[in-house]
Amino acid sequence: FTIRQSNTSITSAMWDSGHILLKYMEQSNNKIFQEICAMDATVTPQSYFRHQTILELGAGVGHVGLAIVLGLHPKEYIFTDYKVDEIRRNVQSMQDGKQGLDLRKSKVGILRVDWHDDPSLCYKSCSVPDIVLCIDCVWIEELYRPLLKHILYLSTLNTNLIFVLGHQKREQ
Repeated sequence: FTIRQSNTSITSAMWDSGHILLKYMEQSNNKIFQEICAMDATVTPQSYFRHQTILELGAGVGHVGLAIVLGLHPKEYIFTDYKVDEIRRNVQSMQDGKQGLDLRKSKVGILRVDWHDDPSLCYKSCSVPDIVLCIDCVWIEELYRPLLKHILYLSTLNTNLIFVLGHQKREQ
């Protein structure tokens, strides 16, 4: 499928860590899938994700989430970022059927979230997540504390919350 990116800001570009996570998820023997299947031998990764709500912190242009929605069909996928225009355009392009792809197997939400805002206010209009993805969000040191505050808040909503963190090391 085609994803629009403008490269005008950090939120409107695809980052390498997202590509790497998707390549990792394509492998049926990855650790995430192994742990899911170890919990219940009758569950496949595909059937597991169909019952999960996934929230992505800092979704950028939404390419990771769109691939997961198209490939794993989670119950719900919530894209978040402090700028959501590119996400909206990419999701709308898929929902319009212009690319011959169908997102209707999952509920899809887009939520504007600024990590400097109170997390208890940011997520009150969305479902409680089962999985939180945070891909390439930890490279600006001044955002570490605000991001951690959001992660800690989200972990209070679901004691079994799974976090998937991925980033490219850019500095010492």
